[in-house]
Amino acid sequence: MPPSTLHARLNALLHPAFVSALVVLVVNDHLLKAAFHNAVTGKLSDFAGVFTFAYFLGVLAGRRLVLVHLAVALAFAWWKSPASQPFIDAWNTGPWFDITRVVDPTDLLALLVLPASLTLLRRAWRMGTAARRAWVRWTVALVALLAFTATSRVSRRDVDLTYLSPVPADALVATVLAQEGDADASNGELMLFFEMESCGQAWARFEIQAAGDLTLLRLRRIESHQCDIEGFGWEQLFNDMRPALSLVQARLLRPHPITDTATTATCPET
Repeated sequence: MPPSTLHARLNALLHPAFVSALVVLVVNDHLLKAAFHNAVTGKLSDFAGVFTFAYFLGVLAGRRLVLVHLAVALAFAWWKSPASQPFIDAWNTGPWFDITRVVDPTDLLALLVLPASLTLLRRAWRMGTAARRAWVRWTVALVALLAFTATSRVSRRDVDLTYLSPVPADALVATVLAQEGDADASNGELMLFFEMESCGQAWARFEIQAAGDLTLLRLRRIESHQCDIEGFGWEQLFNDMRPALSLVQARLLRPHPITDTATTATCPET
């Protein structure tokens, strides 16, 4: 049986499995993704995030753990599907921070960790975890909450530009995936990752459409977990993005002036 009070249940957050998974989540999101953005770092966030989130909610709920873990599974499947986009769009119209996610069906493999979360939480309560000072338990809980928020928080700027690539859509998606990008041809989306010279990694999010042997790429927004995208002028953003556009041989259909309060620039052709 779980402890009757939240203070007592929070001791389970000090279980080595939860603490280890939380460390992996934080280190991966803030260090490893920036250094090695690839399929491994992407999946690490999913596996560590699903495990820690389900375990954490189980601690808060204290009962009906199976239902809690089933709810996490359904919520994660929804979050990783196109069905969550209207919610994301609505959220991002508010005055708070923006959020984003990548639609990738293979991310659902992370749900395999849910039985481990359920088993370890039950075991932690059955065997008991050595009591610690209250500030230790609450500090771990606060770090967990911040980690859950940070993994989806994003800085972004909306754009509306159309590029043309001489590469067929299927080959273009394969090229991006081979270079450790993210693409989903069935969902009509493509993400190109690039390095901002002064702060770290960012990505450009495109809608893609086959046009015979060519591909139209509509640039919808530029996003980053590490950089304050809104603090950069358009000229620097597009100059830093140029190597990524060269990867898919994308050329702007026509120069397009973009004006904001910081700078006026003509988007460079690639």
